[in-house]
Amino acid sequence: MTSKSMQQVTILGFDYAVSSAITGVVDLLAMAGVTWNHIQRSQPHPKFNIRVATRDSQPVRCHNRLLIQADACFDAIEPSDILVIPSIAGDIEKTLAQNPQLIDVLKNMNSQGTVIAGNCTGAFFMAEAGILDNRTATTHWAFVDMFRQRYPKVDLRPEQMLTASENVFCSGGGIAWLDLCLYLIEHFCGHEVAVQTAKTFVIDMGRTYQSSYSSMRARKYHRDEDVLRVQNWLETHCGQDVRIDDLAVRFNMSPRTLARRFKAATGDTPLGYLQTLRLEQAKKLLEETSDNVSQITLAVGYEDVSSFTKLFRQKTGLTPKEYRNKFQRRSIT
Repeated sequence: MTSKSMQQVTILGFDYAVSSAITGVVDLLAMAGVTWNHIQRSQPHPKFNIRVATRDSQPVRCHNRLLIQADACFDAIEPSDILVIPSIAGDIEKTLAQNPQLIDVLKNMNSQGTVIAGNCTGAFFMAEAGILDNRTATTHWAFVDMFRQRYPKVDLRPEQMLTASENVFCSGGGIAWLDLCLYLIEHFCGHEVAVQTAKTFVIDMGRTYQSSYSSMRARKYHRDEDVLRVQNWLETHCGQDVRIDDLAVRFNMSPRTLARRFKAATGDTPLGYLQTLRLEQAKKLLEETSDNVSQITLAVGYEDVSSFTKLFRQKTGLTPKEYRNKFQRRSIT
């Protein structure tokens, strides 16, 4: 029997979900108010009661072939305070098409004001149900183009690790369910319980950006051969002093024509594309070399270290030093 003060959580399971986005959510929420109290030798006070629901009460076969048992079917979901949608690990379009009942559950629960929290590509289910229209959302950085193309009414913020819009929460890529769970714990149980849970499980709190984890998408899936030649040239010469007017002349276009065709083909400006190339190169140098920030600034085509550092932080959410500390290869002694 569960306490009336406990929040009732239902995780919507489906085949080819990411298993940790189900089992990890169960573990972390179930341990809120329990493990910390046990360590402190005080009475445990569980905060959440979690159930897994599937279309027909059958086990979920996750992407790694792990089977997760269900507690209920979609038609028999008990009243819930929170609905959680895990990540899609398989083909997104195929998974959406195979789960219309799950989408119906989302529509129904949203109309009741239930808190709906989607992790990573689970946001595709939410958008498919229409509950993200005119709301902020985030998803895995690798699927941003697909998401925007399918759901133009959604205010997508792919650089953010978490978004909250009324009763709807989204988290970014992969293991961002950790961030999502801590946010839910804080939202429903208070900051102190969230901090205690984070300390117990040795989790960093307060991650706000996922842009530092992303890598540049090629943006070459188009048929403008001239723009492809420009892109290839920029990739080879991004560390040099590149002037857009000179670039246009090099490829026998006016600057205006270059800008228009480049934007149509890639969704970006030539300058923006160049900037992204330089930042990707800077990331690689920070990860793989011991060059200082001044050396890296010059190597990727910038002259002013302060301006480069400001731009790097604006785009990744981290300073170059913070990025190196997080991602540089390290040895354990």
